[in-house]
Amino acid sequence: MLKELLGDAYKESMTLAEIETALSGKKLVDLSTGKYVDKEKYDRLNTEHGELKTQFDEYKKGTSEFETIKKEYETLKGEKADNDLRDRLVALGVNPKSFKYVKSDINDKALALGEDEKANKSAVEKYLKENPQFANKPSNDRVVTTHKESGDEGAGKGGIPSGNASVNGAIRNMFGSKSE
Repeated sequence: MLKELLGDAYKESMTLAEIETALSGKKLVDLSTGKYVDKEKYDRLNTEHGELKTQFDEYKKGTSEFETIKKEYETLKGEKADNDLRDRLVALGVNPKSFKYVKSDINDKALALGEDEKANKSAVEKYLKENPQFANKPSNDRVVTTHKESGDEGAGKGGIPSGNASVNGAIRNMFGSKSE
């Protein structure tokens, strides 16, 4: 057994000092403690660990890309829902230019639009009755005329409004009022 342990350093009739010198460069393990791992097994496990670490790093990268795509999807899904709601509200009579405000106001008032179009129509009609400035009114409901009479400070050349009359007419048009 000593010959196997010392290998080429083994000589017949070695003294205790020579044996200690030959063993000084070697690591000895007490196998009874269970803390010994065969070198081949250690090397194999170390290789497997490296491969698994590489796979895990690739997985993390893929997961990161997936999260980015998921966020983009959720954003697009929200935009589609907004567009669908906008189309529904416009179809029910809301002015498209007022959509964002009406949507916010509807959310604040907990007027959730469901799948029941009859209930939706009723709720939106009630909302627009209370808030007529947000209704989508046909353009032929708006009448703007100008006066060509001399002395009318609101009219410019050819009866085209100028100054305050122009601004006032635009405000009236925006809220659907008729001015003559």
